[in-house]
Amino acid sequence: MNYNEAIDYLYNLKIYGMSLGLERIEYLLNVLGSPHKDMKAIHVAGTNGKGSVSAMLSSILQSAGYKVGLFTSPHLVSFEERIVVNGKWMSKDKVCLLVEKIKPIASDMQKSGKFEHPTFFEIVTAMGFEHFKEEEVDFAVLEVGLGGRLDATNVISPLVSIITTIALDHTHVLGETLEQVAREKAGIIKKGVPVVTGVENEEILDLIKDTCKKKNCEVFPTKKLGAYLSKKVSLDGQIFNLKVDATSYNDMKMHLIGEHQLKNALIAAHTIKVLNAKGLNISEKNIREGFEKTRWLGRLELVQKEPTVILDCAHNPAGMKALKNALVKINPKGNLTLVLGIMRDKDISGIVEEIAPCADRVIVTKPKFERAAEPKIIEKEVKKFCNNIITKSIVKEAVWYAINDASFEDFICITGSIYLVGEAMVELGLSKPRKNSIFL
Repeated sequence: MNYNEAIDYLYNLKIYGMSLGLERIEYLLNVLGSPHKDMKAIHVAGTNGKGSVSAMLSSILQSAGYKVGLFTSPHLVSFEERIVVNGKWMSKDKVCLLVEKIKPIASDMQKSGKFEHPTFFEIVTAMGFEHFKEEEVDFAVLEVGLGGRLDATNVISPLVSIITTIALDHTHVLGETLEQVAREKAGIIKKGVPVVTGVENEEILDLIKDTCKKKNCEVFPTKKLGAYLSKKVSLDGQIFNLKVDATSYNDMKMHLIGEHQLKNALIAAHTIKVLNAKGLNISEKNIREGFEKTRWLGRLELVQKEPTVILDCAHNPAGMKALKNALVKINPKGNLTLVLGIMRDKDISGIVEEIAPCADRVIVTKPKFERAAEPKIIEKEVKKFCNNIITKSIVKEAVWYAINDASFEDFICITGSIYLVGEAMVELGLSKPRKNSIFL
């Protein structure tokens, strides 16, 4: 099997839809020899911030000398982004080998009549566990795919569970209220396993605390037990202070910008404290170096200057509010153009209401993805806040029109969907892992 055949097989699994549940993944992993058993894992759920927190933790643990597996989703451009060891994407050859190994097991499961065919995400999760086992990682940082309770990653017994934030998203699956969404995400809480959370809503925090009490595990709400302070911020990064209980970390540096990333950093730092209480010895130097080396593509990421172009994967109202607040903090001098594409199953009106009033112009487009909303639907909402609207039917046209029509001092923000950002990255020649330096 070559790489294209392997990827075609994986992507064609979408015919089996999204069917949450743990029976199929548990059986599949059992046949593989239970690669997830005894894995030292950190399990990260939440509406927003879980990818960033996962990236921070992976970087900090690597700075402490550990070999770290990082499992995230979805990918921006390349499938291999999802399964990473010490910053190195899974190789194409390894993708082929793992698909060849897992494909017949999945087929036999369906033929047996006892199971439906495993879904795309279940097979990818199994690939991640198998890769991490074969690579003999010291730790695996696992981002939940959707929700938590019935997510395929929820077969592990982690060292610590994290719930970053709770907001409305994927309501057709997780529920229409914050309480319903919270209960699904709280489903990752395991008996005796400590929980770190950035949830600030008191009612939702009480729900998490009640769940922890029933499961006999400690809960660490970071806002009540710590603090952060932004000292300097630019498009290249930020300098900040953190306080975790009685421990202060001053003049930390990080490429990721926005106040929401400081909240994420506080979650990551508190998680490290919990891990140290379990016997690890991760130093302040490791934490400092880990934050400075953290990379998380497509999150308020500066990819060009003159004109300034940033990419941000915000795709729900809460994420868009965080983006808006960051833009206000940066205070771009030129005109702000949004290149906006949104999935039709998202809260389009809520997303637009948060970000469109900031824009001098909005270029509406449609990513090449079956769930993408038609531009006219987005236009209708944008018109409530901005009269300068241009529609480009494909992402390529939208991106290059925005750049070519801008002056040097103008500011272009490409946002609204992970899939839009991924397409834009390809157009801008940014489809490979990259490093950038901090200028502070």
